[in-house]
Amino acid sequence: MDDGNGLRMQLAEMRHRTTNILASLAALTRSQARQANTEEARERLSWVLDCILTATQLHRAVGVTTGDGLSLHLREVGQLWARLGAERNVQVQIDTDGAPQVEDGAAMMLALLVQEAITNSLAHAYPDGGPGLIQVRFGRDGDGRLVLTVRDDGVGLPDDESAEPPQLDWVAPTLRDHGNGRALIADLARYAGGKASWHADPLGGTVVRVDVPYVGRQC
Repeated sequence: MDDGNGLRMQLAEMRHRTTNILASLAALTRSQARQANTEEARERLSWVLDCILTATQLHRAVGVTTGDGLSLHLREVGQLWARLGAERNVQVQIDTDGAPQVEDGAAMMLALLVQEAITNSLAHAYPDGGPGLIQVRFGRDGDGRLVLTVRDDGVGLPDDESAEPPQLDWVAPTLRDHGNGRALIADLARYAGGKASWHADPLGGTVVRVDVPYVGRQC
């Protein structure tokens, strides 16, 4: 029992230190962004800051759950996405019922992927504004694979964007076009061990689907 308590205390201390390190990195990145001399540098640093803040939120979620960190993260940041969507008259709904546990590294990639997919939908799916609806679903299919979908009811993809996007060097979100944003999503899916695909919704809009062979969180 004492050994168990000692281990839990050590893990708590490690998580506390990691949170502090991430907070320091965020502060440093924010400071560097303010001091950047070019717009491109500011945009790249802003993207790095978004990644650090996402990692911080996910780290906290993992620390208070037993493998359900990604689900908790999506539900919590879903409140922020809902507020951002409301400014554009677009609803954002998050459904994590029945979601599996996910290894921490894959969870980080998928958290960034969802953020990117929602950002793309808000930026491109409703050029004339809402009303609209973006739905995020995180669960498992009949074969046990992890399935993550982001669906919008916007204008849909242009015909020339129906194919799988090419692999792409990293670029800041605000510096790339819609097609390159899709390439980043495809890369993040690959880093998580899965594959992203894009489909036209029969009712209108676009569906981003990510299939990942199930990898449970290692204890």
